[in-house]
Amino acid sequence: MSKAINTGKYIAHPFIAPDESYLIWDAEKEGENTPDIYISFRQKDGSWGEQLTWEIK
Repeated sequence: MSKAINTGKYIAHPFIAPDESYLIWDAEKEGENTPDIYISFRQKDGSWGEQLTWEIK
């Protein structure tokens, strides 16, 4: 995995969509005390895009 995905001190519970269009996981980033949920979308070139925090409001 690229640094767009594989960063932090704790990364767990990955889920890849059946059509492989997105990847969801939870991670605890350096300097933070609680994990967040992240999502990355597959790019046209087949790589994974920048991780986005999945904010629930």
